[in-house]
This record gives sequence, C-alpha cells and structure tokens, in this order.
Amino acid sequence: MSLENKLATFVSVDILDILRVLALFFVFMLHVTLFDGADYAVAQIFKDYPYLFFLKTPAWAGTWIFYCLSGYFVGYGYLTKKYDFATWTGIFRFYKVKFGKIYVPSLVVVLFVSLALNPNFFSSYEAIVFLRRLVFCTYYAKPDPAAIGAVWFVSTLMWLYVFSPLFVRCLDKIISHVSLYKIFLCVLLSGLFTRILMCVLNIEWSRFVYSSVLGNTDLFIAGIISSFIVVKMDISRLGIYRTIVSWGFVIFILINICVQWKFAVLYQYVFPTIYVGFVTLLIATYNDINFIGRGNKNIIFVISKIKQYGFYFYLLHSPVALVLCKYIGGETSLEQYFKCVICVGIITFLLAKFFVLLEKFLRNRILCKSIWH
Repeated sequence: MSLENKLATFVSVDILDILRVLALFFVFMLHVTLFDGADYAVAQIFKDYPYLFFLKTPAWAGTWIFYCLSGYFVGYGYLTKKYDFATWTGIFRFYKVKFGKIYVPSLVVVLFVSLALNPNFFSSYEAIVFLRRLVFCTYYAKPDPAAIGAVWFVSTLMWLYVFSPLFVRCLDKIISHVSLYKIFLCVLLSGLFTRILMCVLNIEWSRFVYSSVLGNTDLFIAGIISSFIVVKMDISRLGIYRTIVSWGFVIFILINICVQWKFAVLYQYVFPTIYVGFVTLLIATYNDINFIGRGNKNIIFVISKIKQYGFYFYLLHSPVALVLCKYIGGETSLEQYFKCVICVGIITFLLAKFFVLLEKFLRNRILCKSIWH
C-alpha cells in the first residue's frame, strides 16, 4: 500500500494531533536523559556537547499541554453533543467513557509494569498502600520518571474529569452574560495568581502545584474555554496570524529550553499560563486546517501513527528506559544517547501497539462494549 493510501485511511491529522505529539516528544526526549547508560552517566551528553542544549526538552510543559488538550476535548465533546451534561444519565455515560479509556488502561499498564519489574512488588505493605491510592486516584507522590512516574498525572486527570460536567455547565451559563475572551483571560490570570501565591508562601511545588488538581485546574478549564471559542465564535479571520503564532510558539519553546533551569521560578510558576495561551491561539488559528496532503507525507504518517498509540507510549516509556538504558552504551555519550532514544522509542512503540491490540480484543471479545462507548 502506498503512503498516500495509508494516509487516506486516517480520519485527519490536525493541530490537536500535532500538539499531542509535541507534548509527548517533550516528555520522552528529556526522560531518556534521566537514566544512566552502560558507558556514560546520566545526561553526560550535555556536558560533552553543550551546543545540543535544545535536546533538553521542557517535559513539564508537555504535561501542561496534555491537561489543556484534555479540557478542550471535553468541551468540544459537549458542544458537538458527544457528551450530555444536562442529565445524570449523560454525566454517568461520560464518566464511563473516561473510566474505560483512561482509568482502566492506566491501571492495567501500571500493574503489568510493576509486576514485570518486580514479581514480589505487592508483597510489601507499601505496595498495598500504593495500590489503594492507585485505585482511588489519590497517588500524588513526587513525580519521577520511574516505573510508576505517570500515575500522578492520571490521578489528577481523572479528578479533573470528575469535575468536568460542573465546569462545562457553569461556563455554558456564564457565557450568556460575559464574553468568552474575558472569561478566558480571568482563568489565565487566576491560575497565574494562584501559582505565584503558592510560590510566595513557599508551598511545595512538585506535590501541590505541578501535580495537584488545584495546580492544573486553570489549564484544564482554559482548554474547555478554547473549545467554546472555536465552536461558538467567528474565528475565521484569525487564520492570517498563523505564521506569527507559530513562530512565536517556537521562539518561546527555545527560550524555555534556555532558561528552564537558570530561572526555574519562571518556568514552574509563570510559563504554564503562557503555554496555555499559545495552545489556544494555535488551535484557533489552525482550526480549519487538515494536514493530510500538506507538507512532508512521512512526517504526517508518523504523527498519525503516534496519535493512535500515544497514551500507552506515555505510560510505558519511562519503565522501558529504566530497563533498557543501562544495557546500552557507545563510544561517545552522543552515540549512547541516540542509541537509547532509538531503542527505547522502538520498544515502547511496540509495547504500546500490543496494549492497543489487547484493549481492542478485550473490548470486542471479552468485556461489554458499553464500557468503552
């Protein structure tokens, strides 16, 4: 089958898909540098080749983009009648969909990885406590790239989904009295103010700002508002600003990479708001663009594949890197780094594909289809 025919089998590759892949790229590329290889210590590449600083991708920004996009899909689903938040039946159906698509796969993957890495993992009391927190989405340990490093993200996301009907219904009521742009600006500023206040009060960043429900609520709601802006407002004229917004976003990412550790306070407390602003502008300016048939077809094909397996790839990439990197070496730290990126990327992709196929099998053969639909 030709590449053109393969591309034709995918519904679309749009700005949302590109942002999801970009966020995943941010997380993956940095996490690979956090594990020692066979011949060189962790992140030795940046000492030997300082001009490759741009490979220190802003992984935290990747999670902020994920939260914003998650909010967008919730709002868009409501506005396009996919979700019904006006009735309890519709709300419970929404919960069932998210339970099947996010919660169950996360639970299965984490249990699989934990047992694969340590068959006696659940023989200790600490493991039982972890399991309880995992099941009830209350795991908020310090984020790390280890085997269970993604659990905090899923816990926070599931609670944001719990409150989603309330967020959407309130927004739907308010917009008849207040401009969407004003609401969006208020949400951004309130989130910025909250994070700065937490900084001033010296509240632990990783637990209560970065990984908490409160610390990410503004990002999620901003995503919901973005969907309302796209659906309910005339944004056709914004297309002329695509180039400006795109280059502005690229320049901001480069600035972020350059200053992320030198000015950590800016990165941790101010940049989340800026990222959400750019994500909203990109969605608005590229809303009517489908990238099938545009640009490099190989890149489009890769993006279309990654969007199929992206969630499982996110859950699995750290434990794969944890296991593989220590066996991968090279004559130079640069060679070792790229070997790690390629090997971890390929193995993680294959595992992600396996879990997608397993999910389809369970959905079609064993479990009731209504769990997922």
